[in-house]
Amino acid sequence: MRGWGIFAVALLATTGGMGAPTLPWAGALAWLLTPWLFPQLDARQKRTVGALLGIGLLLALSAAATGHSVAWAKMLTQNTLLIAMLASVTFLQLVAPAPPAVRAETRPAPPWRRLLQVVSAVHLIGAVINLSMVVITVEQLVKRSHAPLPEPMARALARGFLAAALWSPFFAAMAVAITYAPGASLAAIAQYGAPLAVVLIAFSIAEIVRRYPAEALASLPDYPLTPRQLFLPFAMATLVVVGHEWRPDWAMLSVINLAAMGLPFVVLLVRASAAEWQHTLYHHIVERLPLMRGELLLFLAAGVFAVGIESWLPVIGHWLPVARFDWVVAALTLAGMIALASIGVHAVITITIVSSWFAPLAPDPVVLALMFLGTWALGLAVNPLSGVHLLLEARFGLSAVQLARGNWRYAMIGYALVVAAIAVRQSQALALAIS
Repeated sequence: MRGWGIFAVALLATTGGMGAPTLPWAGALAWLLTPWLFPQLDARQKRTVGALLGIGLLLALSAAATGHSVAWAKMLTQNTLLIAMLASVTFLQLVAPAPPAVRAETRPAPPWRRLLQVVSAVHLIGAVINLSMVVITVEQLVKRSHAPLPEPMARALARGFLAAALWSPFFAAMAVAITYAPGASLAAIAQYGAPLAVVLIAFSIAEIVRRYPAEALASLPDYPLTPRQLFLPFAMATLVVVGHEWRPDWAMLSVINLAAMGLPFVVLLVRASAAEWQHTLYHHIVERLPLMRGELLLFLAAGVFAVGIESWLPVIGHWLPVARFDWVVAALTLAGMIALASIGVHAVITITIVSSWFAPLAPDPVVLALMFLGTWALGLAVNPLSGVHLLLEARFGLSAVQLARGNWRYAMIGYALVVAAIAVRQSQALALAIS
């Protein structure tokens, strides 16, 4: 029931983004699933969801009691398309590329090349199929080396994966950025985010090679990146671009959802018999979709929190310490958001607060989105509670705290790069406005 309910939420929200009046129904169904999903969260997730939901409701009720307008209906639609995207992209795991076969190497590649191969695979393919690519890659690396995953490789993997948040339309980060920075386009964001990701990956590899002793680097396993592995991300990117050009009136997230669900359906139908096709999809819906209960409830609760904050905007808007949102304000805000992430505050929480706080200043949506994506890519790198660090700890025995603490130099360099990109964006926007 839970899996089919989440699948129905994804379908209803997707059609809602295409113009059908089904988005509130998707949100209502998602809330109806909470009694079955919430008890299965771990203690930390329960605290986060409970805090967001409780504070959001308290803010909304107190605002209503004092005569302020509260958009109660928005609690059904605030993050519903985002939740649908998270469910839809899980289907891409069904056609994820198989790891390259183990092959004998007469001469091992230098450490930097082995790191680059692994990071490139996780970054490019993980940008589409998300955290599952980290699992696929690490399991193959452990199989190749017949040994635990070395810390330098784990650190490179986590950084490379998170850097995709700066440009990938299939990351929750991009969905959040588009949701909370309305008016920001994927193309405008990617022209800054993609180069940032490349530079960050290059710095990360150079820093790791310089930081670790030769004996630690000598144990790094190999992971050749093959053209076959790149088919999925390129196919998805093509489908999204073509779909958006074909129906620009559809929400971008709906286009992504259709591509993410449609491509596996077609590929599996070609590869397998009708019975195998049905069994695979049934198993995914029943077994895999309920595992995203944490994400679903987190974003539902964040939507309530956002509505609660927005209900007080007419009161708190004049409390802003600045009169305009420029690159200096963005830089200071980003520093604070990364600092909060380092102590475990989820990026969704700070993004929700900041977007509501600066809304009266009509900020440049691209600058706002870059700040949000920088928070995700860099803040989660120093957050021991981020999904990728918890995965590496729970499944592969590495210390999430140690991995996060070792990323501060990387995060500081990344922060400087993101601030530089924001300053460039602002100057270009000003020059365009003057001309």
